[in-house]
Amino acid sequence: MLNLNDPRWGNLEDAYGNASRVPDLLRAVLANKSQKSDPQSGPWFDLWSRLYHQGSVYSASYAAVPVLAEAVKQADGPIVMDFFLLPVSIELARRGGSAPALPDEIAMDYHKAIKDLGSLAGRYMSEEDVYLRKAAEAAELISLGEIEQASKLIDA
Repeated sequence: MLNLNDPRWGNLEDAYGNASRVPDLLRAVLANKSQKSDPQSGPWFDLWSRLYHQGSVYSASYAAVPVLAEAVKQADGPIVMDFFLLPVSIELARRGGSAPALPDEIAMDYHKAIKDLGSLAGRYMSEEDVYLRKAAEAAELISLGEIEQASKLIDA
């Protein structure tokens, strides 16, 4: 997993070019895992905009997934749905065929993170937040290779 202080983030791409701003956005969302995301502004909005822009993903998108999965693993309380939904959306886009190739130096951590999110999803299946439950269920489906079912669940 790329450390958030790793200068290689600057070699990755996001929707706006160089991904050097992504680590700061990740730090912001990690600082308050349970803070609901504002659909029009704030760190989650900016992170989504950079990593999943109008359905497109980038090399920085792939690098962010292990960071988000680790945050879920370390969570000791409530989290927002975005911790599952953003990685699920990135993986669905990657599987969709028009996404850039997964860089070799990120691939192992990325695939492990997708599996880890599926394993961690069970913690959130009984949450009152229906959107969190749905995102966690989609993460579990993806980790099991049930891509079409996950896509239908997210689109429903």
